[in-house]
Amino acid sequence: MEKDNLKDNLKKELSEVKDFLSDWSQRKIRERKIGETLFDEEFRIEDMPLSWFYRPILYSNLLPPPFVTVDDFLSGIKKNRLKIKLSRALFQKYLAQIDNMKSFCTKKKMVPSKKEKIFFLTFTTMSFREQKIIEMINNDGKYEVFRLGVDPLTAFSPAKIRRMEHTLYGYYDQEIRMKARTDSKELARKWNRINDIIKATMLQNKGKDLYSYYKENLNFLYSQQFIFLVSKYYYTFCKILQEENINGIVVGSQNNIIEKCLIAAAWKRNLPVFIIQHGIGLGTYPTIDTPKNVKFAVFSEKYKNELMGLGIPAENIQITGPIIFDGIEEFIDENKKSGKEKNRKNILVATSPFVEDRFMEKEEYFRKVKKILQDLAHINQAVTITIKLHPREKYKEEYEKIVREMGINVIISTVVDRQKHYLLIRECDVLLSFGSTVALEAMIIGRPTLTIELFDEVNPTNDSVRDQTATTIVSWTEDIGKATRSLLSSNNAAKGKKLIEKLCYKIDGKSSERIVEYLYETIEKNYKTDENYKTDENYKIDENNQNRTNS
Repeated sequence: MEKDNLKDNLKKELSEVKDFLSDWSQRKIRERKIGETLFDEEFRIEDMPLSWFYRPILYSNLLPPPFVTVDDFLSGIKKNRLKIKLSRALFQKYLAQIDNMKSFCTKKKMVPSKKEKIFFLTFTTMSFREQKIIEMINNDGKYEVFRLGVDPLTAFSPAKIRRMEHTLYGYYDQEIRMKARTDSKELARKWNRINDIIKATMLQNKGKDLYSYYKENLNFLYSQQFIFLVSKYYYTFCKILQEENINGIVVGSQNNIIEKCLIAAAWKRNLPVFIIQHGIGLGTYPTIDTPKNVKFAVFSEKYKNELMGLGIPAENIQITGPIIFDGIEEFIDENKKSGKEKNRKNILVATSPFVEDRFMEKEEYFRKVKKILQDLAHINQAVTITIKLHPREKYKEEYEKIVREMGINVIISTVVDRQKHYLLIRECDVLLSFGSTVALEAMIIGRPTLTIELFDEVNPTNDSVRDQTATTIVSWTEDIGKATRSLLSSNNAAKGKKLIEKLCYKIDGKSSERIVEYLYETIEKNYKTDENYKTDENYKIDENNQNRTNS
């Protein structure tokens, strides 16, 4: 009970600090050189406050080490400030250099067609499984699909960039660079003119000084180099939306800085942006001031209600079912397996990118994984253990090292093909996970699940699947082998059916069809003209924090 209360208190404190970091920029600057003015009024790119672009970055784990996080602050972890300062300077230069290099890798921009288009933002490293939507739009012929390729901010994928027909970097021009240079120089100059005492006053929360802890994070975000990138992305998207005759935009989230720049450009041109839910984590990062041109296609009534509770109008949310599970319906069969080695049980361990997402240190994560594998190795029956890595995990060799040192036979899979992924789940007798979407996939297919709580204190990830009525939940400190053996001997696959109904609306393979209908209907109904939209209340950014949404 005492441990639960401690977790609740930490969770509350974490939420309070995140809320403060979302809102701090709406305080007044009282600085002789600048005068008394609202911070957000002074620091803007055209009509958008810089803080609007930065909110997910500032209070999440999106900046790489050694930048600090909210968890670091609450834990009182001491950081080497000189190391962070030097890393910041190097990181700023690195981002500027690789962005220039991306420009040289891209194909020459083609002359745009005059046909009306629907814009899909495509990252080189991942997809929210939009291919079926794209195929349907192409087959209809009503709109042309315009796919724009981008690298994540810190990535450099020259080969992938060269293969893409259209990339963000192919639309850069001298006028955009000049505007971005002017913006970034002026805004960085303003930031540097505010003395540290004023900044510390603005970032004082309940007697705690957040500025001294977050100083280098903020200095990075308000540096000339980073503002230049943000401005350049924003102005380039404005150019693309106009030149390519875009009628609607489809993205997978609203937290990435590149997505934020696209949303801002779409708002300026009065174009609808459709955020297609692609995981159970809708609601992990609170971002505020969502423009009214942003629409949501969500899995179920649960997510619609949560978004409405956060200020999103009901008319901006459509329940379409989970696009990410289109195709899984072919694998739903509680008893269907290949029949190979009937006396041998298959244990599938689906891991998570907690290290990559900065939720856990690498050493701690793999120490816990090793303990789990040691427990499984002591199951006293014939089993095959397969570890299925998340596509974003980078440390396959660490899993291989643990298995090698333990001297056990474990299959390590990095399969990303959805058909093969679903087949892996169907062939298993029990699925172990750390609370990710894969557990829901196992429930849909009809396999019992064991959810392992890997965090000792507050779990920072979405808790939708950690439902005791749907899955067996244990701490990593417990005997994982014993818990797994219990599930192998008792078929409780039906346990998750109510949760599936709650989270997924329908599993019929037709979510993509419903999304396409929603796109067409919204584009036809609204946003066909952009005259006078700047005076329309529907397109104002909510300066008073009335629209607090998560994605």
